Amino acid sequence: MRLTNYQRAYFAGFFDGEGSVGIYGVGTSSVSFKCSLCNNDPKPLRLIKKVYGGYVRLRDRHRLGWQDNYEWTAHSISSANFLKDIFPYLLIKRQQVLVYLNARKYVGVGGIGRGLKRSTRISAKYKQASAKLKSLKRPCRLQLTLLTKQPRKEHNVSSLYS
Repeated sequence: MRLTNYQRAYFAGFFDGEGSVGIYGVGTSSVSFKCSLCNNDPKPLRLIKKVYGGYVRLRDRHRLGWQDNYEWTAHSISSANFLKDIFPYLLIKRQQVLVYLNARKYVGVGGIGRGLKRSTRISAKYKQASAKLKSLKRPCRLQLTLLTKQPRKEHNVSSLYS
């Protein structure tokens, strides 16, 4: 089964609002690439699982006023295939996904997945990609800091999405 272009556009908007990507374990012998989406309704997440794999789990929220929700999570090839399909339609998290997919190119290079030590060059690439992802995940906080320290001026919002 494949998603239609309309479904890809829908899931791109969904991912822009509720999705995340991450590179974990940088600096260790095992690097993990993770893509996830959360929602209170499991139906769209189950469709993604059916097409791309991964898993859907219930996330119990035991805090007062918090609602339980569901999370679709995928690693490795499943996450890359999903992100490649929705990439043309992404607006907000386009740069994050680009960094993630570029870093994934090094999986299997230099011994990863075969119990061999990763080369220093590959480790540096993962560290660089992980740092870039972290900086891209909080652009609003940076913009707020810049706006409060400078005189107020008009901002061109369309330039954020180019």
